[in-house]
Amino acid sequence: MIMNSVCCRFNFVWIGLCALTFCLGPLAAPLSAGVILEYDFTTATSLPSVSGLPYVSSTGVAETDVFKLENQVLKVDTTGFGPDVYAGYQLDDSFDSTIDVVLEFRARTLSASGGLGMFIGFSDASAQGAVELRPTGWSVLAAGASGSITPGFHDFKLTKAGGSNAFTLDIDGSQVAAGTLSTVSSVPSYLYFGDGSPTGGNIRGEIEYLRYSNSNIASVVPEPSSCVTLGLAAIGLLGGVRQSRRRAEQR
Repeated sequence: MIMNSVCCRFNFVWIGLCALTFCLGPLAAPLSAGVILEYDFTTATSLPSVSGLPYVSSTGVAETDVFKLENQVLKVDTTGFGPDVYAGYQLDDSFDSTIDVVLEFRARTLSASGGLGMFIGFSDASAQGAVELRPTGWSVLAAGASGSITPGFHDFKLTKAGGSNAFTLDIDGSQVAAGTLSTVSSVPSYLYFGDGSPTGGNIRGEIEYLRYSNSNIASVVPEPSSCVTLGLAAIGLLGGVRQSRRRAEQR
């Protein structure tokens, strides 16, 4: 199902495969190398799973019990469950560390127990780039970068050049960290956001928007107001993604 009110876009390409394109905007963006995803929750009326983004969680943790669209934000709340739960959105086979990546989001964590916060990031067999967000602090997981923030919404931008584990992190338009991302063993690769910790507490948080580009030519893709671009291979991918247990290396 394609929802009209969410600004979302998926671009996938597989070598040697012809793709079929669907679009709700005035012009469809051509399929390009890599993955591009965008959600504006200030205008959304349906949860991300409705547009094909897989929801994954601990057994018995329903999407609608954790995530809600209220007051122009996506709310996540795992406080009603036991401490050893995870719940979020995970797109497998969505990160290639040889291609440039930019992850942008505006979010806040209202509460976090167990010392861990909201997880928003990506990983493959070569690099993990993930922001762990708490009510008054942040860290780039396993990269030796952390700092404090004031309570409330902040804009985050995590970038990594293709073929390098060097990263930069901007908060509210100012660079706050630069360094080297850790190497982990994530197979398949993934993009994930939500409560990503299978142990260590629960969170309450809110996300206004999320943009993810793992594409060297993302700058030439048009910006239709409401567009979903899907290749046939991507449709098969989304339909067959397993709801696997969150990987321990996230934390």
